[in-house]
Amino acid sequence: MNRPSRFIGRRRFVKTVGAAVVLPNIVASKALGAALIACAVGFCSLALYAEESEARQGEGIRIAFMTDMQFDGPPKNGHRFGLAEQGNHNTGEGYNIALFAWQAMTQIKPDYIFDAGDLTSDSADEEYLVYRDWMVAMPAPVYPVMGNHDRQHTFYRPYGRGFFSILGQGSATRTLKAGNLVFILISQDHIPQSGVDSISTQKLQWIRGQLEKHSKGDNNIFLITHHPLNNTTAFSDKWWRTNHPAWKRTSKELKEMLTEYEKNVVAMISGHVHMQWDFKDTPDDKWDGEGETENVGFFVDGREISSQKREYEPRHLPEVYFLNLQALDWPHGRGREATVYYADARPGSRELELLTMRTEDKKVVDRYKIRLPHAVDVGDRKMRFQESDLEIYGKDLAVQIDEDDWFVIPKGNKGTVIFQQEWAEPVEIRGVTVEAEGGTHGNVLYKTSDDPLGDWPDYDSKPPEEAGLLRLQIDFEADPGSVMRVHDVRIDVQ
Repeated sequence: MNRPSRFIGRRRFVKTVGAAVVLPNIVASKALGAALIACAVGFCSLALYAEESEARQGEGIRIAFMTDMQFDGPPKNGHRFGLAEQGNHNTGEGYNIALFAWQAMTQIKPDYIFDAGDLTSDSADEEYLVYRDWMVAMPAPVYPVMGNHDRQHTFYRPYGRGFFSILGQGSATRTLKAGNLVFILISQDHIPQSGVDSISTQKLQWIRGQLEKHSKGDNNIFLITHHPLNNTTAFSDKWWRTNHPAWKRTSKELKEMLTEYEKNVVAMISGHVHMQWDFKDTPDDKWDGEGETENVGFFVDGREISSQKREYEPRHLPEVYFLNLQALDWPHGRGREATVYYADARPGSRELELLTMRTEDKKVVDRYKIRLPHAVDVGDRKMRFQESDLEIYGKDLAVQIDEDDWFVIPKGNKGTVIFQQEWAEPVEIRGVTVEAEGGTHGNVLYKTSDDPLGDWPDYDSKPPEEAGLLRLQIDFEADPGSVMRVHDVRIDVQ
């Protein structure tokens, strides 16, 4: 999606969601030789192929999905792409995972690609660089969310720095829309001290606001997050931290939202689980236990579950689809069939068919029918940014992330945090408002750019008169006797 070389009109506006101010954005694109890097609200992708997809020829949209590449190293010994964490690098298998997935996507020829997270192994900068090379080689724009490996998989790593600075992402949690197809991309909050991968209260409020807004029309809404909701799809209460009390609580709240807005929500799409696409959780498997999800596959229709008399959980689900995508990085256990997915959204259709393609032999091995609450309207077929929650861009180690606060600074300590935010059109920056308790903040510095991957000027202490893409650096200092809890940061614009 390209922004015009000059803006038409001077519309300025702010949207308030809960306690946070959320601002629309589109990032400018630049020509690189014969190719095009398209960067929009946190995604950048290199369009290398001019051929139109079958969906485009029919004036529809072809949408592809993938998850859990988990890059762990750069390409070596002549391999085109980097090394996957769990693949065998001695046999070349670990390098072929990324190659086969890229080949599958070039064969699919999608218009847009969504990545459900775990882009990297340990959120290291060098791993994000490898993912970026793979992402920009894809034949369509890629929209990733952050998985548990991407935020701060180990305590000493930066807080997802590469996702923003290297991939040029403006926000990890945002809403995109093409015609009446709405995609709410949700990045979980990762707290390495406790291993919790939940969704904060503020973010849940923001999600509810998005569901409320986009349920007022004839929209088909898809939610994409890394972890599957607990007790929905196969292994969704057994895989890493999906059975943690915090994720169970988050899952319960999201299920309640899905039930409330099920007339417009199509599906909850997730990744995270490293098991082969056709495996099922069965009553006689070794992980059996009271209250566990039993005898369901990776794709689950909530209507079908709720209409059955089931001996095992789940016994009741919101009447939407739960679609858990298999990890690209080789599944644990017996599976060796990494997969990607795609579907064609055709104008006027009340149905999608989600196809599962094995990446190694490019064979479609499964077709899954999905009913839509509203007939597809693709509009002009362009994917447009709608809103985002303001995301933390980077931090030093004095700043901790707390589940229900933006961040926490230990008593008597100082911390510096950097934010990034983008707008659809340049806005005048009037200042910054911080909602916090237990300390002070100051030394707010500003810098602007036209390109998240380009050069940024030095920080300035004065707010810019006009900004389309802005980074803020804010210093915080906790009181000697208590922690400082920062609840919200708001950019005040005219």
